[in-house]
Amino acid sequence: MRKPTKTPKEIREDSSLLSSYCSYSPEDLMSIANYMIENGIMYLGLEITGHDGYLEPQAVRMETPEEVEKRYNKEIKEWAIYKEKQKVKKEKRKMQLIQEAKKLGLKVEE
Repeated sequence: MRKPTKTPKEIREDSSLLSSYCSYSPEDLMSIANYMIENGIMYLGLEITGHDGYLEPQAVRMETPEEVEKRYNKEIKEWAIYKEKQKVKKEKRKMQLIQEAKKLGLKVEE
């Protein structure tokens, strides 16, 4: 598990801005570009999904500061739980090794 960071991440969302089965005029493309600029969309991509080869449009944007803070708070809680579990796991393994050493008749120093 990676340590949480507050750097914004890319968000991929399904988009209805483009369709692979339509044609667009320059005015249509200008209105789509203006919409993308207003909503902070960095780029649009077409992703092939399923076996039928359907192209699904994806809009990619960066997280807003509010989304970053919400994600970070959630991840930091998960990180604390993860670290606590790792600590318990390490202590349990240490105790197992000590018991195995005692069974073999080794001298254990702590």
